[in-house]
Amino acid sequence: MNRIQLGNPAIGGAGVWLQLVQTGRSGLDTLSAEIHAAIDRHRQRQALARLDQRLLRDIGITAEQAREEARKPPWRY
Repeated sequence: MNRIQLGNPAIGGAGVWLQLVQTGRSGLDTLSAEIHAAIDRHRQRQALARLDQRLLRDIGITAEQAREEARKPPWRY
């Protein structure tokens, strides 16, 4: 497994690690897929944050749970 570090913890960066699993794809293909997945998670979380109480009740979560999910950074699952 390869790792790429984003940010520099020594100067206050986030120090986020992306794990690139050996899948037969190139490292850039895997990194690109991870970036696209993070963008998709961000969009979904923002849409979740815009749902009203009735829709949140329909999907079985509370407003607080929706806010917690929407506050997660894009790289977190």
